[in-house]
Amino acid sequence: MINNHNLIIESVNTSTPKKHVDSESIIINLAEEKEYYQESYKKFGIYKRYISSDDENFEQLAFEASSTLLKKSNVSSADISALVVVSQTSTSRLPNSGHLIQNLLDLDEDCSIFDINDGCNGYVNGLALLDRFLKEGQKGLLISGDLMSKYTDNSDISNKLLMGDAISSTLVTKSDKRCGSFVIKNDGSGANSIRLEQKDNNLNFNMDGFKVFSFTMGKIPRFIKGFINELEENIHDYDYLIPHQANMILLENIRKKLKLSEENILYSLKNYGNTGPASIPVTLSINKIKKGSKLLLVGFGAGLSWGAISFDEFNGKCLNAQD
Repeated sequence: MINNHNLIIESVNTSTPKKHVDSESIIINLAEEKEYYQESYKKFGIYKRYISSDDENFEQLAFEASSTLLKKSNVSSADISALVVVSQTSTSRLPNSGHLIQNLLDLDEDCSIFDINDGCNGYVNGLALLDRFLKEGQKGLLISGDLMSKYTDNSDISNKLLMGDAISSTLVTKSDKRCGSFVIKNDGSGANSIRLEQKDNNLNFNMDGFKVFSFTMGKIPRFIKGFINELEENIHDYDYLIPHQANMILLENIRKKLKLSEENILYSLKNYGNTGPASIPVTLSINKIKKGSKLLLVGFGAGLSWGAISFDEFNGKCLNAQD
């Protein structure tokens, strides 16, 4: 069921680990498989990604992204009424990361906190939660991202070439007017397709590539078309489509099935890789988006979960976009 929302995105900022690793350095010491992986990463469209070191953690990067966001947006920590943290790789379970970040940011004790263990559709889910919880005029902070490199098996070259680390922070305000629409779907029967599993006393990221590929190729273009049709709109009414940055093969499939030009879909894959729940806000933060643009954000992945949220008029600040 499609719901209307009253959220305005005020600004988006991304924080990354210091280390930037290119795909060639990952495959440089491979022997007979080097040519195969070289071709693969180019098809995936991922040439670089950020990788966290042992002394970098989720809460630290979340604080960096959020404190910069609040400062550049001229917003006081006391003005934040709700904090939503979306991640599958946050460092702390007890206490939860949200309370650690609340303390780091010096958010008010009346600020409500929600931690969501969620993946590539987590940004859409987080925005929907803030829309339902915030009251008119209140501001919320949505932190989303993963440090999946900490859970990637060093022998798993495919996932090392795919995944990147990043944490994004988004400032939103609840408006008194309708700002767009959203819908969220879930299918737990496919949950084991993307998982953290025990291996040699470690938790490792594992993905059934064929199942995830089939799910995305078969369902997501039809889902987007259905969402737009139910709103009695046309895909060309939107200035930009910003999908979860899975890989370029999937994104090109979505673009072509929707008959979109390359200019109407935004990317962050090349230099960031697949950053999980951060991929949509990372893409927002690094691209120049003209004021008043109509946006469609689409998430899909772990759960399996997928969703879409539209913004009729985007006037936010993309703090990582180059001037």
